[in-house]
Amino acid sequence: RDGKKWDRSNEAFITPGVEAKQNWVYGDCYPAYMMTETPAEDGVNKEISMFMPQPNRGEDKMENPENLYRYTIRRDGFAYYKAKANGAKVVTTPFVFEGNQMKINFSTSAYGNMYITMRDSEGNEAKTCELFGDSDHRNVKFENANIADFAGKEVTLTFEMKDAKLYSFEFLK
Repeated sequence: RDGKKWDRSNEAFITPGVEAKQNWVYGDCYPAYMMTETPAEDGVNKEISMFMPQPNRGEDKMENPENLYRYTIRRDGFAYYKAKANGAKVVTTPFVFEGNQMKINFSTSAYGNMYITMRDSEGNEAKTCELFGDSDHRNVKFENANIADFAGKEVTLTFEMKDAKLYSFEFLK
């Protein structure tokens, strides 16, 4: 997603849920207000909250909904690359970055994991140890190199994943 080219999915992002009186009508699942960033229950990660009206089940119309329901997703949670338990590999196109720190937004199961390798065009590489968990801002440590040494050079990243999701990555100074 380069900010210019992207695919819009035709699939529903949030569905109206199990059929009940007045919930499968035109306009279901419109947010009551915009999405907003909120603290997650764990107090560490942040998430995006959306509030959707639910009709008063005793009324025939959805006028004056009496309840708002909160739906949440992780930051950068609209799209991700998912690897099944048998594993997958994602290799980026070559790019140049600035910074000395890398953060990822990812999640794995207890069984799952992720390894990241950074390679420059001269064949130098940096590798991580096994990564697992669920974080929207995990600081990535490379075992055998300092990523600041790769800054300003053309590099590729290889993500080797098992039962994991990769939402995003970023470089910071």
